[in-house]
Amino acid sequence: AIWVHKFTRAVKLHLLSVYATGVTAALEFFYYITSGNQPMQAAVIVVDAVPEKYKNTAVSRYLTTAGVFKEIAANTAQTFTAAHTINNAAAGQVWGTILIQQNAADGVLSTKVITADQAYATKAAAEAAAATVAPDAGKFIVGAITIQTKNNTKWTANTDDMTAASDVAAVTFYGTGAGLSSGVSFTGTVLTPSADVVPVAFTETVEDTYGPRVHRENQFGVLCYTSDGTGAAVNPAVKLEFLPWPIRGDSVATDV
Repeated sequence: AIWVHKFTRAVKLHLLSVYATGVTAALEFFYYITSGNQPMQAAVIVVDAVPEKYKNTAVSRYLTTAGVFKEIAANTAQTFTAAHTINNAAAGQVWGTILIQQNAADGVLSTKVITADQAYATKAAAEAAAATVAPDAGKFIVGAITIQTKNNTKWTANTDDMTAASDVAAVTFYGTGAGLSSGVSFTGTVLTPSADVVPVAFTETVEDTYGPRVHRENQFGVLCYTSDGTGAAVNPAVKLEFLPWPIRGDSVATDV
């Protein structure tokens, strides 16, 4: 992050433009609107090489509610916080969803469920129940794992694996913003160009690419850019223009 600002009043980001006198590699520019303790990009949750565990293969970026920018490396071999069970009664074939939350202070992942044991008749019911679960204090949801048990079989976290046709009948891994209802989905707004930005000879290369976006009162604006370690920008500059909001003609229904 190269610029973080907390807006005490609602404003609209009217324009974001990128300049540089030269660049030796493509740059990626990101602008985020966040209230803090929200993921700035989707996690990629998958089964680990040890199939009783899970991992996040994506770098995690977020801003704390205190305005501190965090970047946490991808990880492997994550264990479940407790021995969550699905189908403890070993009756029939049922579903359960386990939420994955991240500690804003240190980036550590943990898991949380709506009840210690789950036995939902459908996948949709398991995910709908998970959507009502709030993260623990100081944490935020980054993903979920939905599991269907084998017939008349109990599944126990950290003991049974997450390989389809092995210890589970079916399993789906979700990162934030994918597949689940609003209660467990990504709630920030990410503005990113469709391709890498290559500024040349102080020519404006990105203007109005992002479109107008509204910052609510007490939300943060976070500007980031990276060359992914493959080059350097020469005299990079970014221009941000903000307008008061709402002003005459603005539609409250279309803001973010």
